[in-house]
Amino acid sequence: MCRAIRLLHNNICGCAVAMDALDAIGAIWPIALGFVTLVIVLAKMHADIEQIKEKIRTLFELWNNRNK
Repeated sequence: MCRAIRLLHNNICGCAVAMDALDAIGAIWPIALGFVTLVIVLAKMHADIEQIKEKIRTLFELWNNRNK
């Protein structure tokens, strides 16, 4: 499919430079998508961990103050 598009493009405008850019984008998009997904997952994990830390802190405060 990519070869057919490349041949069609080269026949229409006679330049291979634009296709090199398209090939680069085609090769990079899975890596970029993986990076964006990783950032989103890590951000959600950070928020969840902060929330769990606060709940544990409250739990320990309640446990330590139960006899006072």
